[in-house]
Amino acid sequence: QNRMNRPFDHTADDFTLEKIIDFGFEQYADFINEISGAATKELAIEQGLENIAALWVTTELDIISYKDKGHYKLKSTEELFQILEDNQVQLGTMKASRFVKAFEK
Repeated sequence: QNRMNRPFDHTADDFTLEKIIDFGFEQYADFINEISGAATKELAIEQGLENIAALWVTTELDIISYKDKGHYKLKSTEELFQILEDNQVQLGTMKASRFVKAFEK
Protein backbone atom coordinates (compact mmCIF):
# COMPACT_ATOMS: atom_id res chain seq x y z
CA GLN A 1 0.00 0.00 0.00
CA ASN A 2 2.79 2.45 0.79
CA ARG A 3 4.48 2.11 -2.56
CA MET A 4 1.20 2.86 -4.35
CA ASN A 5 0.61 6.03 -2.29
CA ARG A 6 -3.06 5.22 -1.91
CA PRO A 7 -4.84 3.48 0.94
CA PHE A 8 -6.98 0.51 -0.05
CA ASP A 9 -8.41 -2.60 1.52
CA HIS A 10 -7.77 -5.57 -0.74
CA THR A 11 -10.23 -7.65 1.32
CA ALA A 12 -13.14 -5.21 0.88
CA ASP A 13 -16.13 -6.33 -1.15
CA ASP A 14 -15.81 -3.26 -3.37
CA PHE A 15 -12.16 -3.94 -4.21
CA THR A 16 -12.79 -4.92 -7.80
CA LEU A 17 -10.89 -4.88 -11.07
CA GLU A 18 -12.63 -1.60 -11.86
CA LYS A 19 -11.25 -0.05 -8.67
CA ILE A 20 -7.77 -1.37 -9.46
CA ILE A 21 -7.94 0.31 -12.86
CA ASP A 22 -9.32 3.53 -11.31
CA PHE A 23 -6.43 3.58 -8.85
CA GLY A 24 -3.96 3.21 -11.72
CA PHE A 25 -2.35 0.10 -10.25
CA GLU A 26 -1.29 -1.09 -13.70
CA GLN A 27 1.72 1.19 -13.38
CA TYR A 28 2.80 -1.03 -10.48
CA ALA A 29 2.36 -4.27 -12.44
CA ASP A 30 6.04 -5.27 -12.12
CA PHE A 31 5.99 -4.67 -8.36
CA ILE A 32 2.70 -6.56 -7.93
CA ASN A 33 4.04 -9.41 -10.08
CA GLU A 34 7.19 -9.58 -7.95
CA ILE A 35 5.15 -9.81 -4.74
CA SER A 36 2.85 -12.41 -6.26
CA GLY A 37 5.79 -14.53 -7.42
CA ALA A 38 7.43 -14.38 -4.00
CA ALA A 39 4.17 -15.33 -2.30
CA THR A 40 3.74 -18.28 -4.66
CA LYS A 41 7.26 -19.53 -3.91
CA GLU A 42 6.76 -19.08 -0.16
CA LEU A 43 3.52 -21.05 -0.41
CA ALA A 44 5.35 -23.87 -2.22
CA ILE A 45 7.91 -24.03 0.61
CA GLU A 46 5.16 -23.98 3.25
CA GLN A 47 3.29 -26.80 1.52
CA GLY A 48 6.50 -28.78 1.09
CA LEU A 49 7.25 -28.52 4.81
CA GLU A 50 3.70 -29.54 5.66
CA ASN A 51 3.94 -32.54 3.33
CA ILE A 52 7.21 -33.69 4.92
CA ALA A 53 5.75 -33.31 8.42
CA ALA A 54 2.57 -35.16 7.45
CA LEU A 55 4.61 -38.01 5.95
CA TRP A 56 6.51 -38.57 9.19
CA VAL A 57 3.38 -38.33 11.32
CA THR A 58 1.83 -41.19 9.37
CA THR A 59 4.96 -43.30 8.84
CA GLU A 60 4.85 -46.44 10.92
CA LEU A 61 8.10 -47.94 12.16
CA ASP A 62 8.30 -51.73 12.26
CA ILE A 63 10.29 -52.42 15.42
CA ILE A 64 11.36 -55.92 16.45
CA SER A 65 13.13 -57.41 19.42
CA TYR A 66 16.89 -57.64 19.09
CA LYS A 67 18.82 -60.46 20.83
CA ASP A 68 16.10 -60.84 23.49
CA LYS A 69 17.94 -58.54 25.91
CA GLY A 70 15.39 -55.71 25.99
CA HIS A 71 16.81 -54.08 22.90
CA TYR A 72 14.91 -53.32 19.74
CA LYS A 73 15.74 -52.49 16.16
CA LEU A 74 13.97 -51.39 13.02
CA LYS A 75 12.97 -54.40 10.96
CA SER A 76 13.55 -52.70 7.62
CA THR A 77 15.46 -49.49 7.09
CA GLU A 78 15.84 -49.30 3.31
CA GLU A 79 12.53 -47.51 2.71
CA LEU A 80 13.08 -45.19 5.67
CA PHE A 81 16.52 -44.18 4.47
CA GLN A 82 15.13 -43.51 0.99
CA ILE A 83 12.43 -41.26 2.48
CA LEU A 84 15.04 -39.49 4.62
CA GLU A 85 17.29 -38.91 1.62
CA ASP A 86 14.38 -37.58 -0.44
CA ASN A 87 13.39 -35.24 2.39
CA GLN A 88 16.98 -34.03 2.77
CA VAL A 89 17.10 -33.14 -0.91
CA GLN A 90 13.76 -31.32 -0.66
CA LEU A 91 14.84 -29.42 2.45
CA GLY A 92 18.20 -28.56 0.89
CA THR A 93 16.45 -27.12 -2.15
CA MET A 94 14.11 -25.11 0.09
CA LYS A 95 16.99 -23.86 2.21
CA ALA A 96 18.86 -22.65 -0.88
CA SER A 97 15.87 -20.55 -1.92
CA ARG A 98 15.87 -16.85 -1.11
CA PHE A 99 12.22 -17.25 -0.13
CA VAL A 100 12.98 -19.45 2.89
CA LYS A 101 13.47 -16.51 5.29
CA ALA A 102 9.83 -16.64 6.37
CA PHE A 103 10.39 -20.20 7.61
CA GLU A 104 13.83 -20.03 9.22
CA LYS A 105 12.41 -20.19 12.75
